[in-house]
Amino acid sequence: KMLPAYYYVKDMVMRFVLKSGAKRSQQILVPTEYVKEGLVKRFGVSPRKIVVTSAAAEMPYKRPRVDLLKFGINKPYLLYVGNAYPHKNLERLIISFGKLITEYMLDYQLVIAGRKDHFHERLEQEVASVRLDDRVIFTDYVSDAELAGLYNKASLYVFPSLSEGFGLPALEAMSYGVPVVCSDATCLPEIAGDAAEYFDGKDEGEMAKVMAAVLANKERQELLIERGYEQVKKFSWAATAELTHKAYLRALRRK
Repeated sequence: KMLPAYYYVKDMVMRFVLKSGAKRSQQILVPTEYVKEGLVKRFGVSPRKIVVTSAAAEMPYKRPRVDLLKFGINKPYLLYVGNAYPHKNLERLIISFGKLITEYMLDYQLVIAGRKDHFHERLEQEVASVRLDDRVIFTDYVSDAELAGLYNKASLYVFPSLSEGFGLPALEAMSYGVPVVCSDATCLPEIAGDAAEYFDGKDEGEMAKVMAAVLANKERQELLIERGYEQVKKFSWAATAELTHKAYLRALRRK
């Protein structure tokens, strides 16, 4: 959106490199079944040479600490962690959050954690224009300890993205015992399973409704937290390393 011609050329080069690499490769490692299916459909790659090697959540940080007032956080809050690229769908999240306040009369803040860039700055301007700047907090860079503290104290983790290859923040939030609500787009149901509540990421009203329903139901929150701990256990870096090692060996044997 900033430099259309530049990004058009960049996109064309990326597509050429990706298609060429997919055709020439002995093995292709992907993070989810969703990405695997996309490669098969888009590039005609044989599914036999694609290996799903999932990511996994790190162990919860042992010494979380965060000064909420330092960031202007003085109410219970919803949390989003990550960048603000357009496909992350934060504009709709902010609109939905506004509905939580004006239509559902819920007294919360929304915390968007991540190093600021052009996209964050544009969102900040939009937030100020609708007078939500005391409700929507942009933290900029946070340390590992502060991020862990933000996870620990969040009432809800919201993941509105319209496109993901894996969706690691959902698992990270679950590992800290935070109930998760997220978009039903791309690979997210594959990663979050039954440990999240889902909404249509393109429907601000539905997003607000799902967030409000979970915030109002302690039993549902506790169930999501319990399921989240179990969901995190399904993903392991040790298993990923073993699958990756076997894929390398198969590739070498085929040379």
